[in-house]
Amino acid sequence: MQYVFMKKTKIILLLTVVLLLGTLTGCEGLLPFGMPALPMDDGRTKAAEIPVREDEGGAAPFLVRVLDVGQGLAVLVRADGGNALFDAGSRISGAGVVRALKKEGIRTLDFVSASHYDDDHAGGVPGVLHGIECRKLLLPDYTARGATYTSCLEAAEDTDTEIVYPKVGDSFLLGGASVQVIGPERFDMEEENDRCLAYRIDYGDCHVLVCGDAEEREESFISRSLQPGGHVIYVVDHHGSYTSSTEAFLSAAGPEAAILSCGTFNEFAHPHRQALERIRRSGAALYRTDLQGTVTVCSDGNGIWTELTPCQDFSEGKYPEEAPEEENKPEEDVITGETIDPSEASFVCNRGSFVFHYPDCENVPKIHSWNLGYTSAEREKVLEYGYKACRNCRP
Repeated sequence: MQYVFMKKTKIILLLTVVLLLGTLTGCEGLLPFGMPALPMDDGRTKAAEIPVREDEGGAAPFLVRVLDVGQGLAVLVRADGGNALFDAGSRISGAGVVRALKKEGIRTLDFVSASHYDDDHAGGVPGVLHGIECRKLLLPDYTARGATYTSCLEAAEDTDTEIVYPKVGDSFLLGGASVQVIGPERFDMEEENDRCLAYRIDYGDCHVLVCGDAEEREESFISRSLQPGGHVIYVVDHHGSYTSSTEAFLSAAGPEAAILSCGTFNEFAHPHRQALERIRRSGAALYRTDLQGTVTVCSDGNGIWTELTPCQDFSEGKYPEEAPEEENKPEEDVITGETIDPSEASFVCNRGSFVFHYPDCENVPKIHSWNLGYTSAEREKVLEYGYKACRNCRP
């Protein structure tokens, strides 16, 4: 009996210790398989270490530019004259991505990759293929429902762009950078976000992680191939959703800079508090397109520098209904990006079919509102952006 009593006492003491540890660390601090919680960080350590200076004249041999495409993702990577685009934002932001590329003097992309077939990642791909010469289109190897999937395939056919379906273990060169496919584990995962093409881009001691909307399951798979070290730039998964950027993943990645792409007052209220807190605890310098616009990180293969000071703003996103009311929100010219009065437009553009019309064309009323765009650009400029003239009104 005494033995039983002592055994129970030991069990009670052990449970007490576990409960005390749980209280001290908090539930989110406990990781599976006995892994220690990430140490708390004041959010300034790594941010203070990243130099801030402009890339004058495009002198940096390697840069990562996360474009401001609102609620979506488009990441331009340039390495020793090679150019690649990882995702292209939504359908309505495709023309803006093309403008940004042309502004940098880019006329050819070595490849464009769509991580998966959600509109906010792949919707802009057709616009890019029509507006910029692309040597290859990298797509995840599964069939998806909806217009985005079919539009990508049709645009590749229309522009004679070769389609490649990468898999884990594949690697290829972009200038002097090595691009490695590190996810997904399989393309038949139940959650489409866990089928995202995920990449690690290595340029000397600089390493970039671009994983689309990867969530916990894919992040867990990717973590097995990651080794912290060097200067790691993390393009935050899934726009800062609570389902991504797990502590285990951040611990494996060890990011020095975290770049978060999302839109203000978006329908998902990205970024979420839970993910932001985990990123803060990792100590990474935080940059946000919703607060800072386009974010650029440069490297020479040794160190990294940025053109912006980290915002270190870990406040969560808000829903559209929380936005202040706007009266008469201006329309944006789909070609120039300038404000335009639709009644004064030279042409009406269908952002889905990439056909442009005269405003009085009988086909204009048939265009769905989400595909409707206006421009006052010259005809030659509209053609340059990949639009085709309507066969009915012949603009």
